[in-house]
Amino acid sequence: MDLLLVEPSRQMLQIAEEYCRANIRHPASVQSLCANIEAVTETRLRQCVELPITFVNASASLHHLQRTAKIAALRLLSNLCKFTFVSELEGNHEELQPLSPEIVFSVLIFYGTLVADTTRSILTEVDLESCRDGFLMAEAFLILGGTRESRGDYHTTKNQWGKIITASGSESKVVAYEFIGRYPLRIMTLSALRSAGSTTRKC
Repeated sequence: MDLLLVEPSRQMLQIAEEYCRANIRHPASVQSLCANIEAVTETRLRQCVELPITFVNASASLHHLQRTAKIAALRLLSNLCKFTFVSELEGNHEELQPLSPEIVFSVLIFYGTLVADTTRSILTEVDLESCRDGFLMAEAFLILGGTRESRGDYHTTKNQWGKIITASGSESKVVAYEFIGRYPLRIMTLSALRSAGSTTRKC
């Protein structure tokens, strides 16, 4: 078995490679490629593994791309592999307008849930602060305060993911896709929130 890990962070790539080498019980060749998924080309892949690839696991690797780039990445993967599994975080941070009430509400629920889960984890205080402030809250403020182009994360709803997969022409190759977390989010306008009154569930 040949295993190729693709990850833009050299530190994370090293951790993943060491983990795979230590825990995979079957004979395997483990290689790594430090790159963003959208920058990977067929030529680069051919230098690492024999094509076609049997199985691709796109795990939380596409939400930093805008819609057209998501489609292009999935199209490339579907052309080079037999099967693709997509697992992603679901949110609504791609289509909503900057500083709109809807995106503020979406970010509040999305990142509020992740921060709460992190707080309940076994992280030390130092690691918790680093994860919460340096990672999650930094992302949240970038989505809220930046332009659409500078958001850096474009979490997409399950319905839109289905359309993206269809647009990429990879329906026959995507054998399954799942969405991590307590989503989908039901985004309502400010007037709808007011009219919901006491029936709105507290988060």
